[in-house]
Amino acid sequence: MHKFGVNGEHVEAFLLEVRATDLDGWRRFVQSARPSAECRAANRAINDVPMSAAVRTAVYNAALGALRSLGLHGEESVRVLTVSARVQAAAMGIAAAAGLTPAQRRALLQAFADTGFRSVQSVLEGDLTPRTSPGEPKAPAES
Repeated sequence: MHKFGVNGEHVEAFLLEVRATDLDGWRRFVQSARPSAECRAANRAINDVPMSAAVRTAVYNAALGALRSLGLHGEESVRVLTVSARVQAAAMGIAAAAGLTPAQRRALLQAFADTGFRSVQSVLEGDLTPRTSPGEPKAPAES
């Protein structure tokens, strides 16, 4: 099993895209990442999804590493705490996606999709089939 759990490839693709997003992308993100009751409820729901402590820790640490690599601290044009909280929640939500409702996945991931993150699209659509490798399009379904 992947260190990020059954949706590990999706988590990896998301974190690669987090690392690749430039400052202008994060500025756009904070404009669309508005706090909501739905997002807070989805965050609480993640805690109810069965996931090992090892998977939770691996996802948390990898998301934290991706955030630190951005160098956003001290950048006044980006709400760093918003970015941090939303990236952490999204990564954990992707790892727990099968245990969340479509509305919960949307609450966690839609702001990323609205900013142009391609890695969250299949999770938003409920398609959790493995990718060929992180960042690449999904493997075609066998006929």
